[in-house]
Amino acid sequence: RRRYVNSNWVINPERHRIIERWDLIMVVALIYVAIIVPVQVSLVDSELNAFFAVSLFVDMIFLADMVLQFFLMYPIRTSFGHTLETEHRRIVRRYLRGWFGIDAVSTIPVD
Repeated sequence: RRRYVNSNWVINPERHRIIERWDLIMVVALIYVAIIVPVQVSLVDSELNAFFAVSLFVDMIFLADMVLQFFLMYPIRTSFGHTLETEHRRIVRRYLRGWFGIDAVSTIPVD
């Protein structure tokens, strides 16, 4: 039988407006990675410059997003419709079994 426990460690994306802003930041970071990083890797020498600093900053954004995913509620289907998972250990388990590996590998710097 499932217990419905509200945890202080989870974030409800429907109630926190900052999550919308964070999603926008992630879109900008993904666009940067899709356009600039291939050019940087193929044409620019590896050195400490503005490209390196921005790429490091973008990597930190992706790392922060990985941490956020351990606390972000996700929708689940119930017999009454859809609701958000509030149990922290289930959120962590789902992320570890799902996107965590891909996120971790993609966060490793190329240079």
